[in-house]
Amino acid sequence: MGIIAVSGLFGWIPVMVWWKHRIRLEEIRNQQGAGVTEATISTLREVQRELRELRETTAKFDLSFDAGLDRLEERVNRVEGRTINSPVYRNGAAASVDEPQTVLMGNQGR
Repeated sequence: MGIIAVSGLFGWIPVMVWWKHRIRLEEIRNQQGAGVTEATISTLREVQRELRELRETTAKFDLSFDAGLDRLEERVNRVEGRTINSPVYRNGAAASVDEPQTVLMGNQGR
């Protein structure tokens, strides 16, 4: 009779600890589950879509920049080609910026 009285008197303590533990676990599960709502999922999908658009835009601008550099390089090559084929350079003398008339006059005397 004494054992039953003691276990009845103190037996509820482990049951309450176990019960509080179960309640706490359910609260944690609900908090984790509440974080993943439909609004959160739609927001994540929107962010993914925006990232895809940003990648595409970046790729387009990168290709456009490369094409611009290629066109600029072609123009520089044409200008350099014109300069090298000019009468001043064809005779083997390069005209300096400071003395353009001297070189031209030297070519006329030949």
